[in-house]
Amino acid sequence: MSLDFESFADNTAISTEFAGITFSNAVVVTAGLSLNELIFPPRSGFNVALDSLGPIEISFSAPALSLAGYFTYTTGMTLTAFDVLNQVVGVTNSAFSNNTANSLNPSNELLQLSFAGGISRVTLAGGTNGGSFAVDDLAITTPDSTAVPEPGTILLVAAGLALLRRR
Repeated sequence: MSLDFESFADNTAISTEFAGITFSNAVVVTAGLSLNELIFPPRSGFNVALDSLGPIEISFSAPALSLAGYFTYTTGMTLTAFDVLNQVVGVTNSAFSNNTANSLNPSNELLQLSFAGGISRVTLAGGTNGGSFAVDDLAITTPDSTAVPEPGTILLVAAGLALLRRR
């Protein structure tokens, strides 16, 4: 599942707009309106999610296998993944203490977490009071999105190919 936030109006608080995913402390901001794109350039489109009032927390109704996104930040970032027992199962730190467009570091750093046992929630933490990072183009992998086709599907494809070869 890919989340680019483009379908939301400027200053929209994000909570349960995506099926099976709940956001806390996230607001969509738009370049040229409430987003200063000279500091936080979007990776794609015009919208990004910004941390509002503290770290963003993303909870999954069914465990995810991975989360990846492109981050621009004013302070170092830490992504932390938790399993269904609320135990930490992964931590990723940003490469820089600041990568805004006016820093000497590249903006939109790819940060990612994965855990084969399933991630039930993730915290995206920069500054404690919010307004410290923008995230764009989140990619969430679920067990369904990596499913191997059932044998019946493979047999149907093979039969179709066999028929094509006969012609």
